[in-house]
Amino acid sequence: MRALALILATLVALPLSAQDAGAAGAEEFDPDAFFAPAAHGDDGGVSLSGRATATAIGMLTEPWDPDVRAAGYSAVTAFQLDAEAGSPGVSDVDASVVLSMYHGQAATAALMAPGAAVYHSGSQGTAVGFELATLRLAVYAPWADFSVGRMPVNFGRGTVLSPVDIFSPVNTGDLALGRTGTDAFRMLVPLGTTGGLDAVASLAAEPGDSVAGARVYGNLAGLDAGLSLFRDGAAGQAVFGLDLKADLVLGLCAEAVARMRLDGWTPDPADAVYSVMAGADYSFGGAVVVDAEYQWHVVRGAAVPVGTFRAEHTAFLSLSWAVDDANALDVRGLWSPSNDAWQTTVAWSASVDRGLGVVAYALWRSGDLEGMFQGLPAPPEALAERLAAGVMVSLDF
Repeated sequence: MRALALILATLVALPLSAQDAGAAGAEEFDPDAFFAPAAHGDDGGVSLSGRATATAIGMLTEPWDPDVRAAGYSAVTAFQLDAEAGSPGVSDVDASVVLSMYHGQAATAALMAPGAAVYHSGSQGTAVGFELATLRLAVYAPWADFSVGRMPVNFGRGTVLSPVDIFSPVNTGDLALGRTGTDAFRMLVPLGTTGGLDAVASLAAEPGDSVAGARVYGNLAGLDAGLSLFRDGAAGQAVFGLDLKADLVLGLCAEAVARMRLDGWTPDPADAVYSVMAGADYSFGGAVVVDAEYQWHVVRGAAVPVGTFRAEHTAFLSLSWAVDDANALDVRGLWSPSNDAWQTTVAWSASVDRGLGVVAYALWRSGDLEGMFQGLPAPPEALAERLAAGVMVSLDF
């Protein structure tokens, strides 16, 4: 890893060195200085970290019906490299790239995924994928922070269900519930000690297709609140949002979103989707955490819901138990009563030693949980019941 990064750094440094070749006292490239840990505050350094994972999964489709039952397998090996550099308080840059090798049914799914940079590897049943997860440049001025590139943009209060999150939804296929990156320009202006103005514009192929607007947030008597207004150019809609969070005996959160069709610059409330989310979480002594969320879409006119979960009703429930410093149990469930669909995940994670971890998990799923085929005929494979079990070994470095 260090050798690869050194080659990349040398390629960057060569043109700069050529410009200064005739200058007296030109200094040679010092890799030890270049790779100083920027996270510790050394100007000009690069901090490298990453993760390698290997996952094997066995699957059964329609496991309880012997007439149509089918078995399959997937295997994924991935390598993620993260880099951070910059001068604290002035500017910084961070990047994250992921190289993946897919086998079995995972290869077929990856090759069919829209917009994915996945290619046949040359052997049957195998594919190679590349993902630029993050590439963000930030500049810090006395009155505002500016960022541009690919980055997570998260406004929502919910863990999984969050209609306010119109930029970076949660990836429910990820055991860590990570968020996808968004190509955007972002400006954050502090307002007082607890508030601010957060302006974001996605980087679309055409300026008119961008999602652009701003969110104002602050804290009042212990209540965190935000008001947002965005224009979705590609959909021709105005998006009004409200998000709330309070930590009382329970942690409480709520979101409300109105997504209205624009007639010129005038929103039409009769052709809109109104979404609400309510959630609560509670910690039992810091060892056991329970989290529950509910989302409801109300559709008016010809509008259709957008986002990860489009069904009329969706509920989420999770229980996390930190058994000790090295072991944890997570149980998660998603249910869409309006679509008669559900998904349950049980995972046991263990920290072995020095960044090495193991996760064993099982997943049981049935139906169109996300509501991707609302009002449309769904293919049988999208509604099929599935049972899967897998093991993931990871190494953080």
